[in-house]
Amino acid sequence: MDARVTAAIPINITGYRQDSNWSAAYRDQNFQRLLRLKANRVRPAVFLYFLTYIALSVFAGFAPQLMDTKIVGAFSVGYAFILLTYVVAWGVALWYVRVAEKEFDPLRDVAIKSIRTGELLR
Repeated sequence: MDARVTAAIPINITGYRQDSNWSAAYRDQNFQRLLRLKANRVRPAVFLYFLTYIALSVFAGFAPQLMDTKIVGAFSVGYAFILLTYVVAWGVALWYVRVAEKEFDPLRDVAIKSIRTGELLR
């Protein structure tokens, strides 16, 4: 039985070559440094978002009286918590864009140059 999968229409992706050595490119030290930096920067932000999201769920389930406490008019602690979750999500997204532009993109360029110099992607 032939396990190969072929597309009816060949896919043409600019810069992609079937003979590229992607494993060697992945092992490139500059690429690895980029991956480590991204992981070290992104993990705390994702943790912060999940913390607020889980806290919202926990408080809504186990402390409904607290979540129903009115702050101003009909605006309750529950609404404030939901608003906080959105603010954290947007804050993380905007922070990521800034960090990517200042830190990730320059390292990406260095990694690409290193990989191409080593002729890992031909």
